[in-house]
Amino acid sequence: MFLDTWAHQDFSGIGSVLNTYWDVNYDPKSWNPSEMGYGRQSINYNDGTKEGWDNKILSSLHKLGNPNFEAVPNDTSYLGHGWMGNLPDFSFVKFRYRPCWANPKLAAIERNNPEEYKQAWVELVSLFSPTNGGGQLKQDKQFETDLKRAQEAINSPRELKGDVIGRKSSADAWKNVFGDLPSTHIDVMAEPDANAVLDGMIEETAAKSRFGTNYVNVNSDLYLFQIAADYHFHFVKHYLESHDIYKFTGSWSQQTSALSPEVSNLFKD
Repeated sequence: MFLDTWAHQDFSGIGSVLNTYWDVNYDPKSWNPSEMGYGRQSINYNDGTKEGWDNKILSSLHKLGNPNFEAVPNDTSYLGHGWMGNLPDFSFVKFRYRPCWANPKLAAIERNNPEEYKQAWVELVSLFSPTNGGGQLKQDKQFETDLKRAQEAINSPRELKGDVIGRKSSADAWKNVFGDLPSTHIDVMAEPDANAVLDGMIEETAAKSRFGTNYVNVNSDLYLFQIAADYHFHFVKHYLESHDIYKFTGSWSQQTSALSPEVSNLFKD
């Protein structure tokens, strides 16, 4: 969850035009705020297989061809990094774009996923070390060795124009670099793979939408995950509201989940 937040920085979990972008080669002199989100909208990317940048228009049409470039750029799909498709999830990719939250008169924003994912790995290891009984993280020889292996997996390039889907190539890279893998195999091409689904669901609403009421076994790992997700949501919600950035008003955001809304009291100054 923390890693996902790191990977999706600069994109919000709400439907907003701020999640969209202008064409990376947009002429600043022609900028018209009333035309946000219209016209040719492409990004530049580098998948690590060669020097320089490739220009690409990400589109929902790519689901019929190469899913690595599949995205949902239209006037209704403004949620999260949908306009950027899968690129924020590929550790080996760099991309340049002109987000709608930035002045297009300025230079394009460059997202360096290999460096960001490296920093995310260090932060996560630092977080998990004490929770796993290892105490504060020690940047010793073992740490340096593990970091080098992680970077090798993170930076492992893959030509996105090829036939291999990005998430599959990344999964293969981690398997090749780290031999001490769990015995349970997870097929990253399955959505979702049965082995990746946590046990513990007692009853869930049978609906195609995400709305409904689900009952989870409190002694399950699924419930522990729900606690972590709920804690994270309340933290973000409190931060946005206390800094007058955004206030959640949707019915889904008012429901009581694993934690009481009073958990927000922990975040007060």
